[in-house]
Amino acid sequence: MDIILIGAGPRNLTLLERLIAYAHTTITPVHVTVIDPFGPGGQVWHPNQNPNFIANTVAQQLTLFTDQTVPKHIPSLTLTGPNLYEWAQGAAKDYLATTKWLHQAIFETEIAHLTPDSFTLRGLFGVYANWFTKQLLKQLPASMIVTFQLQKAIAAHQTSDGHYHVTLADQTSLTGDQLVLTPGHLPVSLTPQETQLQATAIHNPKLIYLPPMQPSDAPLNTLPAQKTVFLRGIGLSFFDYIAALTVGRGGVFHRSHDGILYYQASGREPNFIAGSQRGIPPHARAINQKPNVLYTPGPFLNDQKIADQLVDGYLPVDIFIRLIKSEMLYQYYRTLVADPSITWDFALPNFLVALQMSTDLDATAAAYGIPAEQLFNWAIAESPDFDISDLESYQDALQNYFEQDAKNARYGNIDGAYAAAFDQLKDVRGLIRDYLDQNILTEKDRVHFIKSFKTFDQHISVGPPLLRIEQLRALMNANILTLSAPGFDVTSTVAGFQATDQAGNHWSASALVEARMTRIDLNSVIDPLVVSLRNQGLLSTSPAALGGIRHDKPTLQALDTTDNIVPNLFIWGVPTEGWNWFMTSAPHPNVNDSKLRDADRIAYQIFQA
Repeated sequence: MDIILIGAGPRNLTLLERLIAYAHTTITPVHVTVIDPFGPGGQVWHPNQNPNFIANTVAQQLTLFTDQTVPKHIPSLTLTGPNLYEWAQGAAKDYLATTKWLHQAIFETEIAHLTPDSFTLRGLFGVYANWFTKQLLKQLPASMIVTFQLQKAIAAHQTSDGHYHVTLADQTSLTGDQLVLTPGHLPVSLTPQETQLQATAIHNPKLIYLPPMQPSDAPLNTLPAQKTVFLRGIGLSFFDYIAALTVGRGGVFHRSHDGILYYQASGREPNFIAGSQRGIPPHARAINQKPNVLYTPGPFLNDQKIADQLVDGYLPVDIFIRLIKSEMLYQYYRTLVADPSITWDFALPNFLVALQMSTDLDATAAAYGIPAEQLFNWAIAESPDFDISDLESYQDALQNYFEQDAKNARYGNIDGAYAAAFDQLKDVRGLIRDYLDQNILTEKDRVHFIKSFKTFDQHISVGPPLLRIEQLRALMNANILTLSAPGFDVTSTVAGFQATDQAGNHWSASALVEARMTRIDLNSVIDPLVVSLRNQGLLSTSPAALGGIRHDKPTLQALDTTDNIVPNLFIWGVPTEGWNWFMTSAPHPNVNDSKLRDADRIAYQIFQA
């Protein structure tokens, strides 16, 4: 049996472990070919990327090993293994001593200082992925061969007998009985506006335009020092660009005696004008205080609450959103009243029961005497209503907001009321995915939910590490960075790029960076491999999939343009976002992680074929 895996990121590496385990149960010869130009870790985690890029998950919550919380059809050969932090404290030192990486000295320093709750270097997880792969290859049965092709697959065609013929960049080819795609973020055609902006830059050699892409692929050396550079987008990619263009160019952050972070410029940084439609970056990730344990459903988002409110077999989308937000509010108030320094004029158990029975938790909290200033502030959570009429005053207001956001994050995701509420949204992410997969919403409501709630979710629970918000504030204080008011928009003329915002501010620049990832839209994909499969009708999307590639959810096999399962063609991960909910995280240990479950499901389907 010949199995071809496209992509060597965390998903396919965990799948490789499952394939090896299944291969031990058969005498059938098995050959697995893993195709990825970046090798184990893939593009996002490859070890040689900019060492200023850090993971958005703490070290103890990153793993590639399955564990006993994950149901499996057959036992794992490596049932448990070290998470990234445990590996850094154990096998990492010896492994680094026997291998050489571009950032070797930086990795050695990093493992010496790593804590369980550090947001470590993305490249270090790539080193861990390479070590993990070597451990797997030691366990191959005699009947199995695993080959890595460090190049790109550029086409795939289904043969008349149902096999898959894959062409590589060097024009060699191979044929597989099974084809598994997890290619991560795919390149897509530019939007009409992006095309016009790029054309302006092409015709004027003094202008620089960087379209949406992985920050690790961006030619950042082309951006001039001490010149104005526009950054459109202030999500996670924005923080990568900022890090690469400040400390990556010799700048230094340092703390004063009172703990405030300051920035010492190198003189080689650009001057940044950054903005987005919302105008506010996501909330800082709080200091982690939680162990890796299975999440148990809370008092609102659970089977009974949902069953009680079904209408004609479906849950109205506004009720679904209210239940999710109620979980956040309950966590906020439970944390607030747990503060031992405060004496309340009510019995805490009674208050918590009242909250659990409430359909308006803020009103219930107010009725129990929670002061108005301590009620959950949705303006803080979503978007503060700042006076944007004066740019300088607006920057001051933002800095105060970021300091308060950082303060909330410093309390931790157990002890801090706001941090606990925001983190609760992350904790229920798996439940949301499971309920969506159970089709508790009508198709119309499901589309509405994903389109509307995704923005809220990303702002609340998918923010950068606390350090990044502190750095943001320090760069603003050093006059290296200016944030626009909401409604940041960029146009171009023959003279250069022009930016405006809702406050009527106006800036000019000769460089524009689209500081965000490519959108997910199968119809716009220009990756030649995926295009070849799309043109054969083997991959499909739909309005209900919001541009994501569809698969049969029980088996993860692709659905073709006639809604039929494509046998032995699997697609999972980021390209299915929209058809699925939240596909961008790496595997977590000891929480019955959905990615680890999916790996076993695919391996089971392959060996049942």
